[in-house]
Amino acid sequence: MNTCPRGNFRRLIFYEEIKYALKYGYTINIEYCYQLKRGVNLFKEYIEDHYQIKASTSDPVQKATAKLFLNYLYGRFGMKEIDNKMEIVTKEQVDILDKNKNISIISELNNNNYLIRHSSKISDNIKKLY
Repeated sequence: MNTCPRGNFRRLIFYEEIKYALKYGYTINIEYCYQLKRGVNLFKEYIEDHYQIKASTSDPVQKATAKLFLNYLYGRFGMKEIDNKMEIVTKEQVDILDKNKNISIISELNNNNYLIRHSSKISDNIKKLY
């Protein structure tokens, strides 16, 4: 149970968030945890089933659906992960980041401090327009 200005709360927190909170001096009481193990051939049966449907059916709708399911899985794992960074910065740093990064969250905290989430660099063409 955590304490904050609005009362106590419980929440499920990913390990990376815990590391980040500890880095900034927060205290966390862990009541329980889950440890997940890396799977082997996690999607093997899924792929084999849909490939079999695609290869053996004469129904064009079933064939197209099986193909979409196979391509969708492949596409999700092939996507580039967007690298977001969240940090507490001063107003001067916000002004610099605003000109060079894609900002998705900005919130004023107190005394010239801002919570900001930003990702990749802005392309030079967009900077020229800006």
